[in-house]
Amino acid sequence: MATGSLAGMATRRLPVVAGAVLGVLTLGRAWVSDDAYITFRSVSNFIHGYGAVYNVDERVQAYTHPLWFLLLSVLSRVGIDLYYASILLGVACAIGVGYLIAKTLPPASAIIVLAALATSPSFLDFSTSGLENSLSHLLIAGIIALAFGWEEMPERRRALLIATCASLCILNRFDDALLVGPALLVTLIARPRAAIALVPLVLWLVVATLYYGTPLPNTFYAKLGAMPLGEGLRHGIAYLSDYALAEPLHAGIATIGALLAFNEARSTTGWPAELNKERRMLLALTIGALLYVAYVVVIGGDFMRGRMFTAPMLVALAAGGITQAARGPSFGGTAIAGMSAIFVAFLLIATTTQYDNRISAAGIDNERAVYQNLWLSGRMGRATPELGASNDPATLGAILQRYAALYGPVTVSGTATGQYGYFAGPQVTVLDTLALSDPFVARMPARPHPRPGQISRVAPLDYFRSRGDLTLQRGYLERLRALDPTLREDALKAAKSVQWSDRASLGVWDRVRLVVSGGLLDRDRFLAMPDYALASSVHTDEGAVRATNGDMAIRANYQPRFGSFGSILGVNVGRLPDGADWDNDQGAVELHDPDSWVTIDLGGTHSLSEISLQGDANDVYIVTFSTDGKRFTDPWAAPASKDIGLRTRITPQD
Repeated sequence: MATGSLAGMATRRLPVVAGAVLGVLTLGRAWVSDDAYITFRSVSNFIHGYGAVYNVDERVQAYTHPLWFLLLSVLSRVGIDLYYASILLGVACAIGVGYLIAKTLPPASAIIVLAALATSPSFLDFSTSGLENSLSHLLIAGIIALAFGWEEMPERRRALLIATCASLCILNRFDDALLVGPALLVTLIARPRAAIALVPLVLWLVVATLYYGTPLPNTFYAKLGAMPLGEGLRHGIAYLSDYALAEPLHAGIATIGALLAFNEARSTTGWPAELNKERRMLLALTIGALLYVAYVVVIGGDFMRGRMFTAPMLVALAAGGITQAARGPSFGGTAIAGMSAIFVAFLLIATTTQYDNRISAAGIDNERAVYQNLWLSGRMGRATPELGASNDPATLGAILQRYAALYGPVTVSGTATGQYGYFAGPQVTVLDTLALSDPFVARMPARPHPRPGQISRVAPLDYFRSRGDLTLQRGYLERLRALDPTLREDALKAAKSVQWSDRASLGVWDRVRLVVSGGLLDRDRFLAMPDYALASSVHTDEGAVRATNGDMAIRANYQPRFGSFGSILGVNVGRLPDGADWDNDQGAVELHDPDSWVTIDLGGTHSLSEISLQGDANDVYIVTFSTDGKRFTDPWAAPASKDIGLRTRITPQD
């Protein structure tokens, strides 16, 4: 069997049809996640001359995907809106994947692989989303096409192109080094001169180290050391199980394909001598897929269902198809027609899939479904701010932008800071309490039992006060909507009066500030960079949120049923409907740490017959009431439910 003969079996029309089908299906489920807007904000700052940063006064790499960031920057620079630019890139990559797979594999194998990809919700959903998955898919498909493809070319050139695709794949997401690293190693051992392809990757690492103070993105530090190994494994296994239960057919086919490929490729029996290179590459790709899945399990997985498995699934499916082509029987026209009919049936299932936005017991959700229900209008909906309409992230960001334009730069904090920060603009500094874009918070200790992928850390309130955080001011939302100039004035006064109680945390902040805001070539900055890159952190006793200055207060703490990934306790005179959004602005207070308490001041003297407490489902709250010097405790469990929203507890007041 000559090199390239595997793909020579493919028909001429199938690659074009395959690319078109994957492209149309991807476009039909196109969307953009909130996390993507973190990158969008960095891109916007970059093309407007503020640097490749999230906050204009801090050199922090808040994006995980340098190559994806650069491509979005090019499209944005030529005038394409970032929302549509990300979808355009995702669809183009999906078309390329379909074309390359169909061109590389024989028709029967290609149809099986393409049917699996075209009916996988996670593969289709994360082929857009604004994240880097689709570009990784294309580069991996490029490696497969070059290693087993139809093109006759000198082996030196083939090795150089494979190494280039692998290098760019790692530059697109550093985790992908585990996935494509074995294939890159096999290529470099055979052709050492192909190492020239690593120049872009090495150049980026050098530039990133000089500019940001570390070669790694801040997201790495935000998720570093958050869980003990045992807890991480439990979450990782739950993440793998969640994917297998959500897509059992796809997970099964991918697993069988990987195991068959591994078993066949590790044996030389039956492989012609001229296919030795292909056999080694098949083994390397399969090992890479298995290593990547093991890595995802060890780090605790993620909160986005299936996102971390789309790339290894592609490798496993293609490896199985290559194995079948090399060792299995070929299929006749009748079998191919039957497979095509099955493919069409799968497409009908994929295009009529209902979106489920429930969060699993392990904190894993269908991220596409969540955003469809929040701000997507149909399959191509785009969030747009409407001043005064609601407290959604886009609207709040737009109000902040207007406020800063009137009164000058301001600082706010929050969790889902993607759209919030993007629409706020460069004059608004956004402190990310989940640390994805905040280097100081990323170096604080993680709170126990975090939600995978969304790590809450114990950051002292003095840090937020010292930055002039508007959200700490009384009546923040109402004053912001009213464009009250005293809101900024009060925050700046509070910042000037801060005396840090935690000196160790202050020392970390001083070192972080030197690296991210000091002179780029300053000697002291270079001396501080090793400590910064190693992410030295401190332990702090702070973490409780306290606000007491009235006659009556409620002090509450919660114990999560299914692992701590944030909760909410709402205190109102009266009540909101059960199922209301947890992020309502009518007295809701976030709780993150089971060891911390929040004290809610009701202000003044009240004569009440009852108090309505509303807590997020799936958590247990311990509530202490204090009035006239007397206390009593009321343990309360919000009714268990997988649905998002608040549940109510009515407590009589004697």
